[in-house]
Amino acid sequence: MKTMKINGNEFTFQSTTGKVLSTNKNLETKVSGHGGGGGSFRGTGFTNSVKIKSTTTIHDQLFIEDSEGTEHSYQLQDFDISCREGNLITILAAFKGNAKSGRNFAVINHTTKKTFFSEPNLQKIAAPNIFMFIGIAIVSLFVFIKFIEDAAGILSFLTLASLLIYYIVKTKQNVKMIKNSIEPSLYLA
Repeated sequence: MKTMKINGNEFTFQSTTGKVLSTNKNLETKVSGHGGGGGSFRGTGFTNSVKIKSTTTIHDQLFIEDSEGTEHSYQLQDFDISCREGNLITILAAFKGNAKSGRNFAVINHTTKKTFFSEPNLQKIAAPNIFMFIGIAIVSLFVFIKFIEDAAGILSFLTLASLLIYYIVKTKQNVKMIKNSIEPSLYLA
C-alpha cells in the first residue's frame, strides 16, 4: 500500500495482484444527433445540417486469482487492457482519505510488461478541487460583467483565464506524477 498527497488530499493506492483466470472485452457505442429539417417561403428554401456524434466505451471484465487463492472480479471502463488467461496482472485503485471505495486507475500486466491507465479516472484523481474554482469563477464573472469596461472587469477576465490555465496545467502535472510513481516491480511479491 502506497500513499501520496495530491492537491492537499491524502490518497492511498491499493493493489490486487493475481493470475488472470478469464477475460472479456465489450465495446459500447452511443450515437446521438440533431439538426435537419428546413423550411421555405415564397419559393426560397433552406435546410439545416445534421450533426451526428458517437462515443465508444471499452469494457474489460477480468477474473483474477491472487496468491492466496482468492478470486477477484473487475469490470473496468476505458482501459483497453491487453491480457489473456495466465497473465500476471496488478490492478491499482486510489482511495481518497478514509473512503470505503476507490477508483481503479491502472492495470499492470507483468507478463507483457505493459501498464494501462484509465485517463478519465486519473484526471478525476488528479484534478484540483473544482468547487473552489467554480466559486472564484462565478465571482470573477460577475465582476467582469458588472465592470466590463473598467480595470476591475479586465482583471476579473484575466483571473478567469488564469484559473482555467492553472486547472488544466495542475491536472496534467498530477497525472504525470501519478504515472511516474508506478513501479511495476514493487507489486510483485
